[in-house]
Amino acid sequence: MQVSTDTSVEFDRGGSTREGSLRRSRDSKDPAGPTLAFDPTAWARFLAMAKRG
Repeated sequence: MQVSTDTSVEFDRGGSTREGSLRRSRDSKDPAGPTLAFDPTAWARFLAMAKRG
């Protein structure tokens, strides 16, 4: 996972897994905790909405 320096959220850049190509995000303060998984289309929509505010 890649760590964002200004928040406590980690995310990966995706890749092929047995579940398909997913983008995952988690709370970096709880590395053993749950992750959220997004398919590439949902991740792109999430980023677009986040950039809009």
